[in-house]
Amino acid sequence: MGRGWDFGGQHGNKWRRHVRRPVDDEPDFLVLEDGGRFPPSYSDPGGFRDYAARRLGAARRLVRRRVERLDTTSDVKGQEGGSRGPWRILGVMLDRRATSTGDIEVILEDEEGSLRALVGRDAEKDIVSVLPDEPAIFLLEERRRRIWVKHVEGLGAAFRPGAAGPRRKQYAAFLSDLHCDDKSCDNLERFVRQIVDGALERDVLRNLLYLVIGGDTAGCGCDDPRGVYNEVSRILMKLPGEVVKVMIPGECDATPSVLPQPPIERQFRGMLEEVPNIHLLGNPSTVMMSGVRVLLYHGQTIPYVMRSLGLARPALAMRKLLSLRSLAPVLGSSGQIMFPGSVEGLDVGSAPDIFHAGHTHMADALKSENILFLSTPSWRGSRGPPVPTVAIVDLSSMDVLWRGPLLTQGWTL
Repeated sequence: MGRGWDFGGQHGNKWRRHVRRPVDDEPDFLVLEDGGRFPPSYSDPGGFRDYAARRLGAARRLVRRRVERLDTTSDVKGQEGGSRGPWRILGVMLDRRATSTGDIEVILEDEEGSLRALVGRDAEKDIVSVLPDEPAIFLLEERRRRIWVKHVEGLGAAFRPGAAGPRRKQYAAFLSDLHCDDKSCDNLERFVRQIVDGALERDVLRNLLYLVIGGDTAGCGCDDPRGVYNEVSRILMKLPGEVVKVMIPGECDATPSVLPQPPIERQFRGMLEEVPNIHLLGNPSTVMMSGVRVLLYHGQTIPYVMRSLGLARPALAMRKLLSLRSLAPVLGSSGQIMFPGSVEGLDVGSAPDIFHAGHTHMADALKSENILFLSTPSWRGSRGPPVPTVAIVDLSSMDVLWRGPLLTQGWTL
C-alpha cells in the first residue's frame, strides 16, 4: 500500500493530504559525479595551458579516422615559395578581430606554433560559430601572399542515443535562482502549497519523485545566509519525505564562487541537513533519476557562449557546451570566476539525458539529439517571456510542464 502524506506539526491539518503512490514508484536515485569533491584552488596560466593541450590532443584522436591527413602550423610557415595549400590545420582560434580593411583576422594555434590568417567571405559564417579555445579543423590556402581561412569544420562530438527512462510516468521538478532573503521565500512556499494542497494535476501529484534546486537559492549579498537556508528548510520539510531533494549552489550562495563549486558550506546550512532525503551537491554534478542521467549546472559560463555566438536562447548555448564536452569552453571567460588549475570536474565525459541550468534567468526547453536542454527562470527579475517558475519533467517521455507560481499572467513559451 502506498503511503499517505502526513506533515503533522502545528499546521498538520492544513498541510495534510492522502495521495496514494504505487509501490513501484519509489525514487531510484544515485549521485554519479559530485562537483563538490574537487577542492577549491586558484587557477594558474600553466594549468590552463595544460588543459588546452589535453583538449587538443583529445580532438586529434577524435578526428584521426575522419580526416586523411592533417597539417601543422609549421607546414604552413615552411612553404615559402612552395605549395600554396590547401592545408588542414587542427588547432584552436586564440583571437578574432576586424581589420582596418573590413576583413576578419584570426590567430590560430596548434602544438607546434601559431599563425595569423584572414577569413574569406565564404568562411565568415563558419568562424563566428567557433568559440575561442574550441578545437576545430581550419582549411587554409595562400592568396596574395597571405594565408586565408577557406572553411572551418567544428568537432562537436556526436550525441549518444538517450537511455531508456522509467516505463510509467515519474516526474522531477526543476527550479533555480530563487534569490530568497532571510525572512521569506514566498514563491517556493507557494509552489509547495500547490503540491500539498493538490492544486497540480493528480498524475503529477501521485508521481512527483524528485525536486531539484539549481543554484542561487540565496540572494546575492545576503546578510544572513543561514536564515535563508533555515527558511528554505522549513518549506521543504512540508514535502513528502520520500521525495528526493537535490540542491547545488550558484555564485550567490554561501560557498566560494569558483568552478567546480563546492556545496553550500556546512557552517551556513542551518537546518538543511535535517530535511528528509536531501542531497547537497557541488556545481556541476551528475545524478541518476530512475535510470535517467541528469547533468546539473548552475550555468555561469552560459551567458558568455550566448554573447560570443549571438544566441538568444540559453538552450542553444547549452547544446554548444555539450557538443564540446566542456562546461568551460573559454578559459577564464569571466573575471569573477576562477577555475581550478587542473580544470577538473568541468569536462563532460558522458552525455546526459537531461542538462539542467539556471543563471540566465530565462525559461527555455529544447529536445535535440535525444537530450533535453532545460533552462529555468529566476523567481525575481526573470528575463524573457513571463512563465511559471518550475519545469516539471516527465522522465518517461522528457515532456516539460511549466508549473509553479506565475511571474505574471498570460505566459507563453
